[in-house]
Amino acid sequence: MFKKNVYSNQMTINRYFAKIFALMFVGVALSATLGYFLVSVSTLRMAVFSFLRMPFSILIVFALQIGLTIWIRKNVETQNVLLSTILFLVYSATIAITFSIVFLAYDMTVILQAFIGATALFGSLAVIGYTTKKDIGRFSSLLQAALIAMLVISLINIFIFRSSFVELLICYAGLFVFMGLTAYDVQKFKNAYYAVASDEKSLNSIAVWGALELYLDFINIFLYILRILGKSKD
Repeated sequence: MFKKNVYSNQMTINRYFAKIFALMFVGVALSATLGYFLVSVSTLRMAVFSFLRMPFSILIVFALQIGLTIWIRKNVETQNVLLSTILFLVYSATIAITFSIVFLAYDMTVILQAFIGATALFGSLAVIGYTTKKDIGRFSSLLQAALIAMLVISLINIFIFRSSFVELLICYAGLFVFMGLTAYDVQKFKNAYYAVASDEKSLNSIAVWGALELYLDFINIFLYILRILGKSKD
């Protein structure tokens, strides 16, 4: 993956991870705040409903998000930190549509419980990924394969089985997959620090990509916990 570089004095690893987690939680806060705003203002709420009724609206949003991630990655590679950061915030803003649906579909108590649970789980797995001496990277292929299999089974269940039990199993599987990915990603970006510790610009660029990946880990953990709690209260 990444090889260690002895030059690690320009930017401490604590500052590096502080930037990653600070930007990540800014993204989470932006998504949640905009999502709540979209459902709180009647005009915006109707606009969201109208958009979601459009054919392929979800696919349009998904395509936009994929395009943004590709663009962010390109700018990370060229070390355009400012543009990468702006694109990350734009990406976070698009997730507000998902949050608006969450605020409409679930009771606020359940949302808070899911958020607290997600924060606790994410924090615990981040600590494990940061402190463990074992190479979690050897499980990355397994985690990615499990993620793909889970997505395929989800689509099959949506269009064929339509089983609430299968959906619940998928939620638990998805939760465990993203828990594993959280630990893996933290370790990966810790190794990335040692690889380019002498180059602060490279570290700042990688920090943006780290914020995006950990943002996605956190959001998915939160959504799966929310779905599990929601079904337990049905």
